[in-house]
Amino acid sequence: LVFGLDTSTGEQHGIGADPKNGVYFALEMLKKVKHLKVVLFMDEEVGCIGSKAADMKFFNDCSFVMQLDRRSFTTDIIEHTNGIQVLSEEFKTRVQPIIEEFHYEFGHGTCTDVGQLVWNKIGICCFNFSNGSFNEHMNFESCSIPHLLNAVNAGYQIINKLGKIKRWEWTPPVKQP
Repeated sequence: LVFGLDTSTGEQHGIGADPKNGVYFALEMLKKVKHLKVVLFMDEEVGCIGSKAADMKFFNDCSFVMQLDRRSFTTDIIEHTNGIQVLSEEFKTRVQPIIEEFHYEFGHGTCTDVGQLVWNKIGICCFNFSNGSFNEHMNFESCSIPHLLNAVNAGYQIINKLGKIKRWEWTPPVKQP
C-alpha cells in the first residue's frame, strides 16, 4: 500500500494516485504493445475540459478507448457514465471472460473522459475501470499495488485479445443534449 505523508506535519496527504495510476498504465502499455495510441487529457476533474475539446480524428484508427481512472473499492469496468452507455452489448459479451478472470464487474460511473468522448460522437466503444486507487482526491488517498497491477494486467489482456480483432463501433441510441 502506498500513501503520502506531509513531512512537516507528519499527517497523511493525498498522492494523486487516481490520475497517476492511469498514466502509469499508459506508459506500461506503450512499452508492451506495438500499435497503441495514448492521450492524456487535462482537467477531467473539473468538467472533462480536455476531452470535450479533443480532435476526434485522432481516434479514427482506434479499436476502442480504455481509461484507468476509477477507484478500486468496487473493482469495476464502467459501461455507463456521463449519463450515457459507453460500450456495446457485443463488446460487453467479448470482454466479460477477461474481466471475470481479474475479478471485475460491470458498473456505472458519474463523469469521466470516456463518457465525454462518446458524447463527442467518437463512434467506438469506450470504458473506464478501477485502477488501484482508494479515497481519491482526499488527504488519506492511497494506492494498492496489487490492485494496480491487477488493473494493468487486465487492461493488457483486453488490449491484447480485443484490440486487434476489429474496430468496436458504438453509437448510443440517444440524442446529445
